[in-house]
Amino acid sequence: MTRVRKSAFNVREKLTELGRRFGLKGSELARAETVQDARNVISAGRKNLIINGDMRVSQRLGATGENDLTGSSDGFGVDRFRSWQAGGGELKLQQSTNAPPGFTNSLLHTVNTADTSVAAGDYYMIQQRIEGLNTHHLNWGTSNAKDVTLSFWVRSTVSGVYSVSLWRDNQTYNYVTSYEINNVNTWEYKTVTIPGPTGGTWATNTGTGIGIWWDLGSGTTYSTATTETWGQNNNFRVPSQTSWIGITNAEFRLTGVQLEVGRNATEFEHRHIGEELALCQRYFFTTKEFGVQYQ
Repeated sequence: MTRVRKSAFNVREKLTELGRRFGLKGSELARAETVQDARNVISAGRKNLIINGDMRVSQRLGATGENDLTGSSDGFGVDRFRSWQAGGGELKLQQSTNAPPGFTNSLLHTVNTADTSVAAGDYYMIQQRIEGLNTHHLNWGTSNAKDVTLSFWVRSTVSGVYSVSLWRDNQTYNYVTSYEINNVNTWEYKTVTIPGPTGGTWATNTGTGIGIWWDLGSGTTYSTATTETWGQNNNFRVPSQTSWIGITNAEFRLTGVQLEVGRNATEFEHRHIGEELALCQRYFFTTKEFGVQYQ
């Protein structure tokens, strides 16, 4: 019989060294207890519920067209992002090539005519509605409701507090929160985590499963001081919302928009342009050869 003697070692130290070799993500993956945990760590599979979040698809306007909104009107600057206004201001919508690293396009809003006296019921905002067939797995309205995280890049000529909200199809069950643009003419990355609502009735068909509203200076009718909790009725902005619409030639750019399951923002999901275009064409497509549009 041969006896082998080895010097004593500290198991905790060895495990720590092993974690260093794995790296942060490797260590998290090694600790994953379920397949879903592992998928969340490595961001496997489709995760972004937003369509055209990088603003590359612009079927209506192309790369150089623009859409001017006046009075009570709405329209698209790029696919899937619809802007609405009601008031004395005038918005110009268009696709822009000014974008943060890793992106080629953004959605640009410009104030053509300022509204310096926004009435209580006036509104100015950017919106995307997500089809219920794409949100049913969130289990919203039940005890198993999943948390989600919204992330995006924003750049504006006007700093200050801005509002963003999520809501169900009839806009009577909302979650309102805010973010801050700290520096003008600078791309800034924002993340907002929203707890899954256990109340409310949420569409799981072709209707609106979730709506998202980025406010640009709406009236006080839509303001609420009760923020970061579900249940607000037709409220979309915080009281300290910046009146971006009140400044002539003000600019507001948005890109890299992602809504995903979980309480942490992960790297933006870049999809193949053909796939992104096809997703947009479920809701709108244009046949340029014949000059015909279908919507």
